Amino acid sequence: MTTRHTTRRGVMLAFVGVCVPVPSTHAQPCTRYWADAAGDYAYFNHYQPALAVFDDGSGPALYASGNFRHRKSGISRSIPTVGRWRGGKWELLTNGMFRPHVGQMTGLRVLDDGTGPKLYTGIQVTTFSAPEYRYEFYVWNGTSWNRTPPGMLDGAIGMASYNDGSGMAMYGIVTCPNRENCVGRWRGDHWEVIGTPDIGGVTAMCVYDSGTGPRLYVAGTFNRIDGVLARSIAMWDGASWSPVGNAVSSYVRGMVVHDDGTGPALFCVGLSTPAGYNRGVSKWDGQTWSLPGGGIPTQGTGYITALHYVGTHDDGRGTALYVGGYLSLAGGTFVNSIARWDGQAWEALGGGLYPGFGSMASFDDGHGPALYVSTQGGPIGATTNSVLSKWVGCPNCYADCNRDGRLDTIDFLCFQDQYVRGDAYANCTVDTRINVADYICFISKFAAGCP
Repeated sequence: MTTRHTTRRGVMLAFVGVCVPVPSTHAQPCTRYWADAAGDYAYFNHYQPALAVFDDGSGPALYASGNFRHRKSGISRSIPTVGRWRGGKWELLTNGMFRPHVGQMTGLRVLDDGTGPKLYTGIQVTTFSAPEYRYEFYVWNGTSWNRTPPGMLDGAIGMASYNDGSGMAMYGIVTCPNRENCVGRWRGDHWEVIGTPDIGGVTAMCVYDSGTGPRLYVAGTFNRIDGVLARSIAMWDGASWSPVGNAVSSYVRGMVVHDDGTGPALFCVGLSTPAGYNRGVSKWDGQTWSLPGGGIPTQGTGYITALHYVGTHDDGRGTALYVGGYLSLAGGTFVNSIARWDGQAWEALGGGLYPGFGSMASFDDGHGPALYVSTQGGPIGATTNSVLSKWVGCPNCYADCNRDGRLDTIDFLCFQDQYVRGDAYANCTVDTRINVADYICFISKFAAGCP
């Protein structure tokens, strides 16, 4: 890595004496690219932070959970916390979370318990006196974190808000006797179990309306729930459970509702999915199951482990479905860990990302919407290890490196710094490496001007 940085620095010095070209009034076509989004902090939750977008009354912001380590000082937060990002620097929201224990965050969710949307997070806890894990659940009130009453579910993973006709409420995965986990409804002071799987357990929840009204869908590794044959996925209408089509036993890790041009549908991702064993992605349109684009192989050439890692985003070409995990092939297209489905075909996102995923979120920090993705390594080709990256869509002004709204020599100095550090932003050619071609690319974009 030192050799690569030294080589880049030598290349940069060779360009110092080059005259800065005057930007053209005719902008060149926009190029989408990956960029480091970790800002002033390098690590969250050791590997991948959980992400959520929420407005607590102070404006929309991106929230990330984890143990934060500052890039320059190396100082780490010794306890898990949540950071808030609006662009620039992270705000660490520690108020209410100082406790004499160690642990890690287990998720972030925006949920409605019947009194309006709130941001929830869970912490996996182990104390020095009691080494076994337990869980704590917190809610953000805009100024501090409040511990929820005892009995809230284990963490914030696999939750949804749903109105079954009796009012909006939170539904989640709860531990029940002799079962891995069950489906519960929060009653304000306790969990009411509404669904008990026969084997395995529940791993994901989502609300979807196939045309007959909103229903709560739960998925996991079960074959039956409350005695009803419903392999891997079941639907709750507020009174009873029912199967979802002819779903076969599988392992679903995440769900999202998306319209890929044929109407709203429920997309499921996992090690295997209801429409086809070992095919990674399935689509339920309310009538039938299908494999969009042939699905994604979960064995052999690549596989998907998509806990949380499925979502929708518009990068300037319309809202599309994004999935990620340990995968290298999507519908016949070679990808690196992340793929985009536009309703017609699967597509790679530039050089892709190193594997090891935590979460994704679509957020506009003031410079345009971007897809934020948490990973263990960041974009392929970058030499900096970033746990938070973003896919920047169009329109954008790539050459405005310091994002001050104008093109000048400061942008060259900014790019030089990014290039020497091997930051993902410096991969101007959007391939699998950062080299002199990227600097030439930057000069070309600078000369072409911006929209």
